[in-house]
Amino acid sequence: MNVTKSYVNFKCDPVFTSTDSTTVTAQIVDKNNKLINHPTKVAVKINDKTISHTVAKEGIVNVTLPTAFSAGSYTLHFVAGDTSLYNSARLTTMLIKE
Repeated sequence: MNVTKSYVNFKCDPVFTSTDSTTVTAQIVDKNNKLINHPTKVAVKINDKTISHTVAKEGIVNVTLPTAFSAGSYTLHFVAGDTSLYNSARLTTMLIKE
């Protein structure tokens, strides 16, 4: 049986923080803008360095990141790998340390 994988996208606004630990929430949605209902492994990167691995459950990514660094703007990446149902996806947004 041949299964055609669907495309998915991340949704996450830029993140603003002034603390040394920051919880970030993102969503993984399908082409109809509905949360996916399949556990999906996600890597989270700051400035291209992998900071955390987690699993999105019911389309929601909740991850607490260490943000004990200098004030400024940092690139925040979410990367979901291929699954049996979905193609891989990436999102680049900003993490702003105030």
